[in-house]
Amino acid sequence: MKLDADTEALQQFILDNPELEQLEAAIAQFNIFEAVGVIRQELRHSDFLSFLLNPSGNHGLGDAFLRLFLTEVVRTAQSPPLNPVEFDLIHMDEAVVLREWRDVDILIQDPENRIVCVIENKIDAGEHHSQLARYLTIVRAHYPGWKLLPVFLSPEGNSPSEEDYTPISYGQIAALVDSCRHRRSSTIGEDVQRLLQHYVVMLRRHIVTDSEIADLCRRIYQRHQRAIDLILEHRPDLLQEIAAYLTELLKPCDGLVLDHCSKSAVRFSPKSWDTVRRLRQGQGWTRSRRVLLLEFRNYNGLLLTLYIGPAPATIREVLFSAALAQPELFRGCVPHQYAKWTPIWRLQILTGEDCEQASLEDLRPKILEAWNHFLTDTLPHLEQAILAVDFKSVPD
Repeated sequence: MKLDADTEALQQFILDNPELEQLEAAIAQFNIFEAVGVIRQELRHSDFLSFLLNPSGNHGLGDAFLRLFLTEVVRTAQSPPLNPVEFDLIHMDEAVVLREWRDVDILIQDPENRIVCVIENKIDAGEHHSQLARYLTIVRAHYPGWKLLPVFLSPEGNSPSEEDYTPISYGQIAALVDSCRHRRSSTIGEDVQRLLQHYVVMLRRHIVTDSEIADLCRRIYQRHQRAIDLILEHRPDLLQEIAAYLTELLKPCDGLVLDHCSKSAVRFSPKSWDTVRRLRQGQGWTRSRRVLLLEFRNYNGLLLTLYIGPAPATIREVLFSAALAQPELFRGCVPHQYAKWTPIWRLQILTGEDCEQASLEDLRPKILEAWNHFLTDTLPHLEQAILAVDFKSVPD
């Protein structure tokens, strides 16, 4: 029987693919950083790097990694304030490593040698407006006359917006950690050696774009592009699965009615609110013309919010004033109205971290628990509070 092109592509991908077996072997080894889900979490990377850079840390490296790192920065910098050789001659045992000092990701200060290093760490997010220049202004004012080393750390060593910053890549970090591990293998414990090895492996698997694994992935994709594109087209979509689950939770609830939904926003309302004429005078939100809608925001976590949508200003004002008058019930109500959509009640069900590396089966118990609590303990009070709103002052 002759196979169609898609089936043949998938069959070759599975049966005639020694590189796939090689890749599976490379990534099958247990990794502690993958296990705890910190692969692309900027804050956790900054925490771990701060730990390694701290000469007083209980890793047994002393100032070895700190001096290796700063030597690499000076070698890479266009106009460094000191020579790389100097780091072989000085001790930095008294250096202090700070996290989130004046919003700086990592700040290294060495009073003995009057060296200060600013590290801005970016894994996925881009620069915020003028943040790099702002950090330099703050640090220069706080450490006048010190040798300043500003660093912009990113997966590929991207060029920063401020030329005073030296771009450093996570490939360089992986090489430095690996080098430090080998150099200090006789003086550090096996647990620390294993931890450093796991970090290097994780970086080269997931962050560093020029690693052997990345090259292997590119070769596999080039040979089996059609099959991989088919697999990606039909891969599980967590947002879609969560949206479908939320819809299934809503369907048995006789007192609730679904409104316009998508995979990132599932909207609904108590049926009792539809009996209030003023609550059906919305303007340009959904076809139902509902002024009030509860919405599951299904993106980077899961947030349930009660919104006042676009409607005549007088109706919006009455509803907003009623919410402000009951702060214990309308938790999360913003202090001032927005132009179109104003949140007057909020419940965070899942965070972005909850959803990283998670499946629907992992998340379902937490969603169900929050939903049952909402139905039993919160919704009846919200429903009655809205039904009690007096719209007599609203002109026809």
